[in-house]
Amino acid sequence: MILKLKKLDIDDKPIIKQMISEALTDSWAGEFNNYSFTNICLERSGEAVCDLVGIDDKKRLILVFIDTSNTEQTLSKLITSFDWVKENQKLIGMAYSEFSVNIDLGPHIIIFSNAFSVEFIKALSYLEIPKISAYKYICIETEGKDGMILEKIDLPVKKTLYQKDNAIKNENKRQTCLKCFGLTREEEKDILSLYNGIVSF
Repeated sequence: MILKLKKLDIDDKPIIKQMISEALTDSWAGEFNNYSFTNICLERSGEAVCDLVGIDDKKRLILVFIDTSNTEQTLSKLITSFDWVKENQKLIGMAYSEFSVNIDLGPHIIIFSNAFSVEFIKALSYLEIPKISAYKYICIETEGKDGMILEKIDLPVKKTLYQKDNAIKNENKRQTCLKCFGLTREEEKDILSLYNGIVSF
């Protein structure tokens, strides 16, 4: 069987959000196995605080941000939303008591983007956020099925503004996961193996 992998250029945020939401709730990849994502909609002044809300295995609140075009705007919203949730976490915990949110732990921020700039990744290292994760998403088509590859981004060690900026060496293999809607797990493994052998995509 010859696998063909085609990259899809999708910039419609509702479609991207739906694909990520379906993938995450399918308990299919790495650290997400211990997370649960809900239909909670956190709003601040009539605007959604983030794109998706979840709870991790430590009952920490998860705030998911999906960036499709403007990482600077996403960074600004991320900071504002984190501060607001941190200040109101006790009230949020009371409002959604069925999820038993651990208010002693700050929110876990997860960012999904189709492209992270070096400046954006560097800026994350200065944020006073206890736990933050970043994933690059790639929409694909294979065997007539749509799917999504998530590649975990290595974030710099948190530092102060005047701390020496050492070069980051990453000699590890790609940390990737895949969800192709309509394919079997074995087919997904074959596709992921193919992707991991590609230098750039």
